Amino acid sequence: ISGLILLAERPIRVGDIINVKGEEGQVRRIQVRATEIETADRASVIIPNSELITGVVKNWTHANTLSRVVVRIGVGYGSDVEKVRAILLEVAGAHQHLMTSPAPMVFLTSIADSAINFELSGVVRNISDAAGVKSDLYFAILARFRAENITIPNPLREVIWRGEPPAAMGKGQEH
Repeated sequence: ISGLILLAERPIRVGDIINVKGEEGQVRRIQVRATEIETADRASVIIPNSELITGVVKNWTHANTLSRVVVRIGVGYGSDVEKVRAILLEVAGAHQHLMTSPAPMVFLTSIADSAINFELSGVVRNISDAAGVKSDLYFAILARFRAENITIPNPLREVIWRGEPPAAMGKGQEH
């Protein structure tokens, strides 16, 4: 009966990208008893149709193929935050797969222990482009930050020894 419900109501269709119980992939086949999805690793996962009817199913492409891309990055405290915002928007505007409507947005999300944190978000037309677009944005941002001398801080850690340090520490031992 679950298979017939899937075929009649069509909450998922062949080609949709779905997530069911932690398994995510593209629907390849819907049969009477089970549905086959193919993961990004090209593995086939067979899901009983009863799981698709009674369980929670995230369908990434049911209504459309649009997807949001979010890039999070922190900069040093001495950075010009307006310049950082301008660079992030410029990098996003230059990427051919990011839509111009809705336009990419930049948010200053926090002033944390070791960085001023930003979030750049934009929308791609096709969910399958999202990972590549995100990677492209990171590469472009890193290149621009280096060119503009904007630092990405490393968290500093202080180690405090309690008691005597191990004998090997601080002594030049021969190997």
